[in-house]
Amino acid sequence: LLCDIENQVELEEKARLINQVLELQNTLEDLSARVDAVKEENL
Repeated sequence: LLCDIENQVELEEKARLINQVLELQNTLEDLSARVDAVKEENL
């Protein structure tokens, strides 16, 4: 039973980390798009 609970906690932590990574990727894409837009404006 304890093993099951530990596994569950581990899976939840992994899911949280994956979600954080995905959010960071989205943020990075947004920032890259903004940088590109600013570069275009300055040409």
